[in-house]
Amino acid sequence: MDPNSFYARRKEQKQIIPFISKVGFPIVVTLYLLHRIESKLDVVVQSIQNLPERMKV
Repeated sequence: MDPNSFYARRKEQKQIIPFISKVGFPIVVTLYLLHRIESKLDVVVQSIQNLPERMKV
């Protein structure tokens, strides 16, 4: 694991805990899942955009 990503994650975790107490656990879980899905959707969109070029071959 990259040490920089470890420290970035720790910083994110420290910021998340006060956020949970303010808005509630369900909202935080929803935001977390949306964040995770966003990166996967970017890969799907890129694959769809590359599809016409790959079908030419």
